Order: sequence, then C-alpha cells, then structure tokens
Amino acid sequence: MLRAAALYLFGQHAQLCVLRSQAPRIWFSMMLHTEARNPVTCDDSVKGDRPECSFPIGQKISRREKIGFLIKALLDVEDSKDAVYGTLDAWVAWEQNFPIAPLKNVLLSLEREQQWHRVVQVIKWMLSKGQGNTIGTYQQLIRALDMDHRAEEAHNFWMKKIGNDFHSVPWQTCHVMISVYYRNNMLDRLVKGRLLKFKCSTINSIANVQWSIHD
Repeated sequence: MLRAAALYLFGQHAQLCVLRSQAPRIWFSMMLHTEARNPVTCDDSVKGDRPECSFPIGQKISRREKIGFLIKALLDVEDSKDAVYGTLDAWVAWEQNFPIAPLKNVLLSLEREQQWHRVVQVIKWMLSKGQGNTIGTYQQLIRALDMDHRAEEAHNFWMKKIGNDFHSVPWQTCHVMISVYYRNNMLDRLVKGRLLKFKCSTINSIANVQWSIHD
C-alpha cells in the first residue's frame, strides 16, 4: 500500500496541483488511506481477501503522522530526481506556508537512517524552491555529500555558496569542510579554496588536522 501511495504521489503530481484548489484536504484523505490509523467503515461482504473500506475525508492527522508518511515514502520511492522531487512537491501541495520545521525533522530522521543520498536530494529540492538558504542547511548538505562519497561536489558547493565570505562563516561550518578535505586527502584545497583566510585561531585543533604551509 505504501509503495502504491508513493507512486501515486509523484505519478499524479500534475493532478494534485488542480486538486489543491478544488479540495485542499484531499491529500489528507490519501494519507489516511496510507496510514490507516483513523476510524474507517468496512464492508465485509465484498469478495476478496480484504474488505472494501471507506475513509473519512477531511479528518485531521497529526504532524508526526505527516512526517512519518513522508519519511516512509522517501525510503520507498524510486531513486531518481523526478520521483523524489515529485513526492516532495505532492507532500507540500496543500500547505499554505512552506513547512521548514517538519522538513528539518525529516532530514534528521534520514540522517539517523544514514540515507545520505536522500538527504542530499531533499536539501537540493528545498534550495530549488528558494527555501533553507542558511549556513546550517549548507553545512548539512556538505556533510551529506561527503558521506555520499561526493567530496568534490561538496568542495564546489562550498566555493559557490560560502567561499567568498569567510568572515561570516561559523567555526563549526569551517570545521566540517576541513574534515571533508582531511578525510578525502584534499588538504591542498585549503590553500586553493582560500580557507586559510578565515579568521579562526583554533581551527587546526578543532579539526584535529596537523598541517603546515611553507612560503
């Protein structure tokens, strides 16, 4: 049932845009079908292994259930950009405001499951929507890229988004990037990336990296 719901999410994304204006709670109903935790009325007379059930449309469900639904859908959905983005688009289709806080919980859950590729996809989707443009999100993406064995992409993202404004970068974020360089034998990027200009006197001890530069 979950797989069918996930397929429905991204396969029928275009239709959901229309449904949003016609019946803003229709997606709630679909989630109720998937979770099957709310009261239902079933007809046992229907032939087959499972009775035919009707679900209450418009009934509210908790934020926790919505988050849980998205996590399960993301873990089950096909591993493609279109599929993941379609699932996320459908999940937020009925929201009046972009659900940053719930998505942060989703990302934390995916991190606990070590689903680094999914973390990267979700964050990139958020950024494509103009959301989550914070140092914290950038740091989370850099770490996920590193754990997904994409250190070069992490470096390129660092240079594009952060590399020209070292003075405003928190030391924790600098620590994360130096750790990426260290684990992937890319310490030469510290110089090429002008990371040494960052004013943080304790950066070497924080990253536990021993290196020196000779003129």
